[in-house]
Amino acid sequence: MDMTTAIADPTSDEMTPFWLQTRPDIEGVLHQLRDVKSPITIYFNDMSDHVVTNLLDVNTEFEEMIFDWGADEASTRSLLDTHKSTCVTFVRNVKLQFELRRMYTTAFQGNRALRARIPEAAIWYQRRRCDRIGTPVVNPLKCIIPAEAAGGIEREAIVLDISCGGLAIAMPLAEHAYEPGALIAGCSLALPGRGVVNFNLEARDILNVVERANPPMRRYGCRFVEPHLDVLDHVSQYIDDLLSQRRARM
Repeated sequence: MDMTTAIADPTSDEMTPFWLQTRPDIEGVLHQLRDVKSPITIYFNDMSDHVVTNLLDVNTEFEEMIFDWGADEASTRSLLDTHKSTCVTFVRNVKLQFELRRMYTTAFQGNRALRARIPEAAIWYQRRRCDRIGTPVVNPLKCIIPAEAAGGIEREAIVLDISCGGLAIAMPLAEHAYEPGALIAGCSLALPGRGVVNFNLEARDILNVVERANPPMRRYGCRFVEPHLDVLDHVSQYIDDLLSQRRARM
């Protein structure tokens, strides 16, 4: 089985949009990993050694995972002596990476196995979704910003582009303005064919001001703040839809 390369710097700003940090999201993707039976490479000893295994079960009641015993006996024994390891795999062509603490021996369906605690965070890395894609100009998407986050009046912001990392939105200059770093909480967006997604945004920067637009618009580059896995899945599927439509017109 082929090994998968670990992400070198998972704590970098580039990785921020891809972190899963809620228990339902983490358990959901682990259940997918169990079902698709993708091989998992577990790196340890400062990434110099590895064991290839599979996820056999996810026990949410005891907050633990059960892995197959590695094919290499010596490496598996060495893994049991370490206090930190990194798991890397793919689930339906999306890279998944998470860290484990101590692993222990156990039995599963009469065979030797390994067990570890469910991680507190994981990276769900859809690399080809990092780049933003422009959204339709005709019948544009509109991000609904609740009154609590928009100066007391519910606002509609035009979505200019989208990725699994966030959105670029445009709002009239006369409406409520955000400073870089401002949290825009409780937003919603209807994705054609995919349903409504709910999320929080952080205004990262004001990209430009279009004075000649009617009305004049301010453009914000925003990132998703700890988005749920279903938000990333729906956005990814919507981007696939857009790309398919554009290819069909070529």
